Amino acid sequence: MEVLIPETKNAQVSVEMEMVIGTPITMLMYTSDPELTPLSSVDIELKNASDVWKKIGVLNYSNPVAVLDAPGMYRVNKPQSFQAFGVDSTYDGFVPESE
Repeated sequence: MEVLIPETKNAQVSVEMEMVIGTPITMLMYTSDPELTPLSSVDIELKNASDVWKKIGVLNYSNPVAVLDAPGMYRVNKPQSFQAFGVDSTYDGFVPESE
């Protein structure tokens, strides 16, 4: 796995990634703390045909892993948080952007 979003708490980070047919992407939240806190979460969005981002899922304390297996343009949004955490992924063609 590769770091998709670095472990941080003081910045909101958004990463876009394009997925093609036959290339599923696994994402996993991680922290150097003993465990994730219930307030830690990451939104997963998909761009529709009108170029509008729609929320399709969430990574969080009780659901820290997701597998995307449909082609499309995805965005992962990590807000500022009280706990430092990040997201690992099998995706390798991204450029993270802090907002």
